[in-house]
Amino acid sequence: MQYVTKQGLKDMLKISSIESGDTLIIHSDITSIGRTNHLSLRETLNMYYEAIMEVIGDEGTLCVPAFFYEYARNGIPFDISLSPISKEVGLFPKFIQSLPNSKRSCNPLTSVCAVGKNADYICEYVNRHAYGENSAFDRLYKVNAKLISIGNNLAFTICHLCEFQVGVPYLYNKIYNVPILDNGKIIFEYSIGYVRYLEYDIKYSWQINKSWSEKTWLKEKFVNRHKYINSEIYVVKVSDIFAYFKEQLYKNPYFFLTNKPNFIHGQIPNDGPVLKK
Repeated sequence: MQYVTKQGLKDMLKISSIESGDTLIIHSDITSIGRTNHLSLRETLNMYYEAIMEVIGDEGTLCVPAFFYEYARNGIPFDISLSPISKEVGLFPKFIQSLPNSKRSCNPLTSVCAVGKNADYICEYVNRHAYGENSAFDRLYKVNAKLISIGNNLAFTICHLCEFQVGVPYLYNKIYNVPILDNGKIIFEYSIGYVRYLEYDIKYSWQINKSWSEKTWLKEKFVNRHKYINSEIYVVKVSDIFAYFKEQLYKNPYFFLTNKPNFIHGQIPNDGPVLKK
């Protein structure tokens, strides 16, 4: 049996174009990659962490999603320092959150945990918006981070930043009147999310068809794809995928969707003037 090892992980990352000084945003399901040789769960998570940090070095930055879905679901205030990461996000982000040098950004639904050189910059409490100027994902784009999916389906959170900048018509800014705190101290009285119009049954292609990414952008030369034991790793520069998606959305603002929404004339977002015959 082939076991997951630190050296194996380091070799996989290097083959996948990860370099010293990189800023990474990692989506992972480590349980699908393979077994370790008699390591506990905590030891396994630490092995992944050490392997990544040894490759990117002191000048590198490791980021993971740290979403707190209970904020929107149940109206529970988000405490940057105290609120747990939602279980759907996975085990590795919870480990990164537990590190004493970990930082966390302030939008509950798009929160990021980070360690390393750019952690303070990416997680600075500047914008309460999910994807606005100087949000965590905007700053990941500005530092030209690399997006990595390990052991799971490709992650598309960065696509929403692209939708926000292009200005697609099926999403809108939503106010959540629930506070954002840090160790009990209120930082913002409310947050701003970027969400779909629910009445139009808007569905993303990758949610319905798992092969959508294979048929669209995985064939592009800027995507690195490699297999390690039982899983695959995908690596792409945020700037490359962002440029590709923007080009597609300029051509067709519904590029990500299974179908163009049937907006009703006279109702938001189609409540502007219409051509009179």
